Amino acid sequence: MPRTVVYPLVFVFLLLVPTLAFANQLDLFGLTGRATSLANAYTALADGPEAAFYNPGALIESRNIRAMAGYSFSVPALSLDIQTKGGGDATDPEDVQRARSPEAGQWLSAGVSGGIYDRVYFGFAMQVPIDGSARRKILSPDRPYFLDYDTGIFGLTMIPSMAVQLAPNFGLGAGVRFTMDPFGTMYSDVPTAEGDYTVKTMGKSQLNGQASPIIGFYARSHEFLRFALTYQGQSYSYYHKTTREQLVPEDPNGYVEVETEAWYNFIPRRITLGIVGEPDEHVTLTAEMSYVGWSAYNAPTPRIRLDFSNMNEHHIAYNRPHLLYREDPDFSDIFVTRFAVEPRVNKHLAFRVGYAFEPSPVPKQDGTTTIIDSSTHVISFGVGTNFGGWSGDRFSIDLAVQDHIMTDYYVTKSAGNMQEDDPKTNVAYPRFEASANYIYSGLTASFRF
Repeated sequence: MPRTVVYPLVFVFLLLVPTLAFANQLDLFGLTGRATSLANAYTALADGPEAAFYNPGALIESRNIRAMAGYSFSVPALSLDIQTKGGGDATDPEDVQRARSPEAGQWLSAGVSGGIYDRVYFGFAMQVPIDGSARRKILSPDRPYFLDYDTGIFGLTMIPSMAVQLAPNFGLGAGVRFTMDPFGTMYSDVPTAEGDYTVKTMGKSQLNGQASPIIGFYARSHEFLRFALTYQGQSYSYYHKTTREQLVPEDPNGYVEVETEAWYNFIPRRITLGIVGEPDEHVTLTAEMSYVGWSAYNAPTPRIRLDFSNMNEHHIAYNRPHLLYREDPDFSDIFVTRFAVEPRVNKHLAFRVGYAFEPSPVPKQDGTTTIIDSSTHVISFGVGTNFGGWSGDRFSIDLAVQDHIMTDYYVTKSAGNMQEDDPKTNVAYPRFEASANYIYSGLTASFRF
């Protein structure tokens, strides 16, 4: 006798999908306190271990051995308010959702740079997540999520690099950026018809590392004028897995094949042109423009393919679950502008302020896509001091604060080809008000031998 299978199959499949993280902490906030306080307008200004990330060609300024260590943390505040079908604020608790807010992250950074031979220099920088490395969150694709900021966890990053001095004050460098995903506990927020419940999966998750090149050119034409051009390659991790889910207990034929495919930890390619000017000995001005290749990213939501052929072949009746149709939006390339100023009270004390504007690479949410994103304004502040040694700059301490402000806006998810248009039963329908504020702070200490 054929049996009927009643099973929330689609939600089980979501457990197989890895975290969809779309940006790395280094690209969002920076590596050192000084760079962070200048809104990361640092391509032409980096001259120590941080040059391994910002511009390997600038390592030629590391004529002495330099070492640095830093600590940073973030305070996220992400909000996503659901509204009723009529457009008003929802009052029923069941109609109100808050987008997942990532944990306050903490990171350690370190690096070293210096000369190897005549005209040959090296650099190494790394950043390690502290408490976040044991947490990795999964959210089902039918729930809205923030593109850059709601990722929950970032991986370990290491960047070895080298530079050659082509001529006095001209350098060409190259490095490799390795990003490795930490193993750890996985948490999943799974929506069902009966309500939400959290599934906790212990053990190691099979996650891959990724690598991309960094190439930089640096020129100091005058003592008060510097130019830089940097290329950072694209990278991402790929996940593919085929499993067999047994839907009919004690029946070897009552299974369905599940194929899951996803691209995650996507880092777009960048080309950055930077310039630094010093109109006098007490003021440094820096500005840059970056081309960011988001259009290469074509799969922000996982692909889940179901094969019921075996159950059909054995005439097993089932209630096939309705899979929400997810339309991936088209990403666009963007240009990011940054500029900052660093006034110095004296040779031992400097104040910094910076600003950056990053337009959204994806249009406002519509249809059944789940991405929330808007243009972002970055405001940064910082202070730096140095002391020690004959020149008074052997030790340096830099403190920075960065505030990322996403423009508040409304997004409406249309019913599309979905069967339900009731906001109480279809989490992909309602109108949302999205806003975000992300505060990041860093402290870096460096020493010149």
